[in-house]
Amino acid sequence: MDGPLFSDSFLRKIERLCLIARRGKGGGAVREERRGGKIEFADHRAYSPGDDLRYVDWHLYGRLGQLFIKEFAREEEAEAIVLLDVSGSMAAKMFGAVRLTAALVTVALARGDRAGFGTMADGKLSMTRTVEGLGRRAEVFEWLKAVPGQVGGPTDLDASLLRLPPRRGVGRRLIIVISDLLSEQDGRGAMARFGEDLVLFHWLDAAERSPGEIGKVLLRSAEGGELTAFVGPREAARYERELAKHTEGLARHFAQTGGRYLLAPAEMPVTDLVLDVLTKEGILR
Repeated sequence: MDGPLFSDSFLRKIERLCLIARRGKGGGAVREERRGGKIEFADHRAYSPGDDLRYVDWHLYGRLGQLFIKEFAREEEAEAIVLLDVSGSMAAKMFGAVRLTAALVTVALARGDRAGFGTMADGKLSMTRTVEGLGRRAEVFEWLKAVPGQVGGPTDLDASLLRLPPRRGVGRRLIIVISDLLSEQDGRGAMARFGEDLVLFHWLDAAERSPGEIGKVLLRSAEGGELTAFVGPREAARYERELAKHTEGLARHFAQTGGRYLLAPAEMPVTDLVLDVLTKEGILR
C-alpha cells in the first residue's frame, strides 16, 4: 500500500465528518447524557485507563481480582458494526476499504453511538469489541492498522455473516458490510436477515466496473484459478451489460429485504463517499 493508512490530511477530513455527524445528532450527546428511555445493563468489558471509576463492578473485582466496567444502554441507543471482507480478491482495494471502515466507525462514535468492526474471510469472522466515545478512536485505528496483514483466502460471506452473534442489550444495531462480492457465497441470504438494519458497500474498482478494450489477457483469480481470454469492444460491452444487470438485481434484492445497497467506487476518496452517504442516503441517522 502506498502511503500511510491514516495521514494527517485524512485525519483532518475525518474531523470534518465528526462535526457534521455531531450536528446531525443534536450536539453529539454521549451515552450517559441521553435522556428518556429505559436503562438496561448491557455487558461487562475490561477496564481501560481513563474509564470512569463509577462504573467499575467492584463485586466482580472482589471475586476475580480484575477491573471490569459495567456498560448500560438506553432503548434508543444505536450500535454500528462494520464488517470488512478481507479475502484475497480485496487485496488491491484494501487501502480504501480500511479507510472507509475508519471513517464510518469514527462518524458513529462522533454521533454518540457504540461502534466496532469485524473482518471476514474463508467463512470466518473476527470481531473487535464495541467502543463508545471519540476518545476510543485511536484504539480502533490501531486495530485497523493490522488488517492489511490479514488479507487472503477465499470468500464465503454466508458462513462469515452467520457467525455474527446477536446483539446484547437494547437499541438498534446497524450492520455495514464492505465487500466486492466476488464469490457465489456472496452473503445475500445471510444479509437478508438484518432487514432495514443492513447497509452494503459493493466495493469495486474502475477495472472491475469497466474493463475497457485490453486484448488477450490472462485472468488470474486472487483466490485460485486462471484462464486466458480475449477482451475486445464486444466483450467489454457485454461485461458492462452483465455487471449492470447483476448490480440492479442486488439493489432489487436488498430493497425487498429492507437493506441498502450502494455500488461504491473503490478509487473514490473515502471522505467524499461517506459525505455522500450521510447527505443523500441518511444511513447513519
